[in-house]
Amino acid sequence: MKPRTSTIPGSSGTPNSAPAKGPPTSRRIKYALLSLACVALSGLATYGGFEIFSPIRVPPAMRGTWVVVEGKGLDGATLEFSANGRMIGTVPAGGEGVTTIEGKVEVDGNRFRVRTDGNGPRLATEPEDILELTDRRFVVQDSQGEVLIMERSLPTSPATPRGAR
Repeated sequence: MKPRTSTIPGSSGTPNSAPAKGPPTSRRIKYALLSLACVALSGLATYGGFEIFSPIRVPPAMRGTWVVVEGKGLDGATLEFSANGRMIGTVPAGGEGVTTIEGKVEVDGNRFRVRTDGNGPRLATEPEDILELTDRRFVVQDSQGEVLIMERSLPTSPATPRGAR
């Protein structure tokens, strides 16, 4: 007995022939582009989520490490401000090492205050006015008129041995 075959009009006439698909490389390109689109959309959604739920609290000019050059008996202290509002202060303790203060910065217009956290006492400074804020200089004044002048701490590069390039 002969096997039964059927032909579909417009087909090549071979039994069980499937319609021809595009070359496998074009499918790979489609999947690669789809994957890239998914990654880009995911990144965009993550960025948008952080901007909405965790807004930047510190202006760009204020971010970084500042060294106190004058005021309030804090000469030589360093204050580091992060974009998320985190502040780390290192204050010389009169020849007996340093004291580290950690807290959050709240900026509202040209005023800011610091709320400390960590293991030490919890303190909140009174709102201070920002008198000057440039790339190199940061000047604030409290309600008693006392001024604190800070300058940006420049990153230090490691010492290179003589003759090295």
